[in-house]
Amino acid sequence: MKLQPGEKNLSKERQAELYRSVVMRQSRQLSEHYLKMCQETNNTWPDMKEDCLEAATTEIVHVYEGGDNGKG
Repeated sequence: MKLQPGEKNLSKERQAELYRSVVMRQSRQLSEHYLKMCQETNNTWPDMKEDCLEAATTEIVHVYEGGDNGKG
């Protein structure tokens, strides 16, 4: 999802839509990293994929809602 040409002032609905898009994209990327770590360490379980996505989404939302600036 990208800003359209000339789109400077976003409506609240458009802001929410862009926020969800960014959070979901970054959550998927982070969850793939978590999955690789689990597989590399032979630490797997039945709901691993869902758990990794949930953990990643929680982390990304925390960062975007001001809980952490991403610098540790």
